[in-house]
Amino acid sequence: DAAAQPFGNPLRLKGEFWEKGKLYKKEEEDLPDDAATLLSDLRGLQSALASLEELVDDGRYDKLQTQLRGGRFSDSALR
Repeated sequence: DAAAQPFGNPLRLKGEFWEKGKLYKKEEEDLPDDAATLLSDLRGLQSALASLEELVDDGRYDKLQTQLRGGRFSDSALR
């Protein structure tokens, strides 16, 4: 609805920002109480980001796109 948008959207992009003019904000989650669990989670994220960086360094952008769209590390998980 153009009246609800603070600006135009001629490309008809989808998403909370483009459709309603509001930034997406994920509900905050509590950090694990156990330091070992937190460290394990962080190591997993570090490994996932390192594998994405390797794909960029190798110029494998098709594989990078696949990984960012629900593969090992998805953009929705980042939010």
